[in-house]
Amino acid sequence: MGDLFAGRYLIEARLGDGAYGEVWRAKDRHRDQVVALKILSSTQPDDAWQEARRLTELESPNILRVSNADLAIDVPYIASALATRGTAADEMKPLGMAPARAVHLIRGTLRGLQLCHDRRILHRDVKPANIFIGGTGDAQLGDFGCAALMAPDDTGNPHGDPDIRALEVLKGGSCTRSSDIYSAGLSLYAMLTGSLPFSLAALGDFKALREAVTAGMPDVRDVAPHVSLGLAQVVRKATAPKPADRYGTVAEFSAALAKHATAHADIWRVEPSSAAHLDHVGHDRCWTAVRRHDAQMIYVCVDPSGRKWDVLVRRSSGRRANTLCRSGLNSSATTVHLRRIFDKLR
Repeated sequence: MGDLFAGRYLIEARLGDGAYGEVWRAKDRHRDQVVALKILSSTQPDDAWQEARRLTELESPNILRVSNADLAIDVPYIASALATRGTAADEMKPLGMAPARAVHLIRGTLRGLQLCHDRRILHRDVKPANIFIGGTGDAQLGDFGCAALMAPDDTGNPHGDPDIRALEVLKGGSCTRSSDIYSAGLSLYAMLTGSLPFSLAALGDFKALREAVTAGMPDVRDVAPHVSLGLAQVVRKATAPKPADRYGTVAEFSAALAKHATAHADIWRVEPSSAAHLDHVGHDRCWTAVRRHDAQMIYVCVDPSGRKWDVLVRRSSGRRANTLCRSGLNSSATTVHLRRIFDKLR
């Protein structure tokens, strides 16, 4: 620590690293400000950092601002604003976030992505870890280490985290605006459920990953039954295996999400071991719902009973909502009944 990089950045602390570089907290002595300095280890001929002005001119409340991009003794780097409130990846752990919150963050992300596309820049790495939380709680799209300048045919070389690559990119095809839209849709799925649906590390190799993506996305409501059918359909369209079946533009995707930005009830999943409102010991899955019209708090729990499950619904007063409770359900029937409960609450 204390080393000077590129003649201007005083290294203060390591913030993290990944497949495409290391990130450091540094003091920019030219501007007298603290920045996040990403030193890139993997590059492509069309990387956007090679035209720094294109990145530094991306100014929006939904962009984590880039202050500089350059080479230091043949080592490429990008300096950007330092995010202090974490990322969507932090906020969604371990069980996802309330749907309205997820929609709010992804729509902010899409506004930032729209600016990139308008300036003929592909992000190529839209994922929860690159969606930063700004000071007002809004989303800021950041980490342009994989960003590309569009070729004349509006494409870029394949790049970015394999876990969020669209099928055509996994097959060796070019990145496009549509592949960015796919990655944003996958990010929304992760924010709703707590994890991405596909993982190269878990599947073992690219062949298995391609096969999983080819088979299509799992239904978000199988994992997160509190997500509305309408929102699940938006996720499915955004992440369709074929580009022609996805939303045609970022603006179209955002418009489809607009009706899901608010709901009659905020519903989110909680860990049984951390839920202090009721005795959740032994429960399999638990949710909290707060209805906006009467501030009524409702708890929905799945209680394993041998090879079957009981669904328990209680109000904050402790009184059971007996008309919604069910006993002795199998796995699929439990999921169907949970969807019905949340549809009523919503």
